[in-house]
Amino acid sequence: MLRRIKSVVGDFLPALRSYNYRLYFFGQSISIIGWWMAAVAQQWLIYPTLTNDKSLLGIIGFVSLFPTAAFVLLGGVVADRINLRRGMIIQQSLYMVTAFIMTALIITGRIAVWHVVISALVNGIIFAFDIPTRQSLIISLVPRHVIPSALSLNAGIFNVGRALGSAAGGLIIATLGLGAAYGINGITFLAVIGGVMAMKLTNTRSTATQASLTGNFIEGLQYVRKHSAIASILSLLFLASVATWPIGTLLPVYAHDIFALGEVGFGMLVSAYGIGAMLGAFGFSKLFETSPKKDGLLYTLAASVFFYVIAFAVSNAFVLSLILQIIGGFLVTSLIAFVNVSVQLDAPDTMRGRLLSFYSFVLMGGGPVGSLVASIGVVTLGPRYTLTVVALVYALVSSILIMKTRQHLQEKFTAML
Repeated sequence: MLRRIKSVVGDFLPALRSYNYRLYFFGQSISIIGWWMAAVAQQWLIYPTLTNDKSLLGIIGFVSLFPTAAFVLLGGVVADRINLRRGMIIQQSLYMVTAFIMTALIITGRIAVWHVVISALVNGIIFAFDIPTRQSLIISLVPRHVIPSALSLNAGIFNVGRALGSAAGGLIIATLGLGAAYGINGITFLAVIGGVMAMKLTNTRSTATQASLTGNFIEGLQYVRKHSAIASILSLLFLASVATWPIGTLLPVYAHDIFALGEVGFGMLVSAYGIGAMLGAFGFSKLFETSPKKDGLLYTLAASVFFYVIAFAVSNAFVLSLILQIIGGFLVTSLIAFVNVSVQLDAPDTMRGRLLSFYSFVLMGGGPVGSLVASIGVVTLGPRYTLTVVALVYALVSSILIMKTRQHLQEKFTAML
């Protein structure tokens, strides 16, 4: 029976046949649950624990994401030059130290807003180097033909953690306190460190073709300019990131002010998005393989983002908002996975880190913009009108982009994928 179960799982999720990827998968699954617990704790610290200023939610979101967007391109260059195993161990250790410092500050009652800001800033910088390092390592863990499965599972890891960690975070904050959420997060990084150390890898270092960091960066930029189909897909991802990020930023306002359900309701809203994202992540590999027209799939996912944002903006029922979060998680994760697979399959091995850093830049770069829009809009327009305006602007700009590049994408997709 166990062999039959393994065979079924292997057929549906072939990346799990790899010993090294299984270590990565289970280590990251544990760690990301803790990471989302701390993410919930961070937002609840800012509002309503330490302050009553809703606009600070957008500011802390900006502080968390801006350093990632600012340094991720450098992180991609570094990922093409270092030993990826050693890089991951160092990065996860730095995350762990930051989490334990926050735990100590909360438990001793010394926590202040500026501590949260510094913690978010430091983690954002680490994340800039962590993203391309982890993404580049995946190619060493699985055969090339199962990369879509590995990337689908990679997104699944993140979103299972979002679903479980967010829900658990709300409960732990309500019962054990904010310090416990940060403390558990710190412990979970040991799962990743142990998994990476146990991997059987022969070579996890890429050799860049340029001797200098500047030369490596310019080479990657020139590659993107020459491959305009990749540039168009990345642009759509950036627009979707800007459009959807304000929902996550304003969730505490919806939970606390609109639905009056406190931290538990907040955790449920975040968790619902994670459930949808988990479904999208695990189902994307089959969706991608069975879609005869890849450009049609891209356009459908991009258009669906508008309907998710506008529907959430006008929803007055908590249950309906939970359902919309599930749908939104599925759509956004599928779009992210589509772009990730496109970049991975197009990237030469010697330039993988840099191209993945461009992907990460547009994905994470939309976050600070969306957070600032949410921060300004919630004060001037309120949460509902803010999301409505964002959705309409996204629909207009993305439609123009698609109309201008549609023919080119149709011509290039087959060769690229």
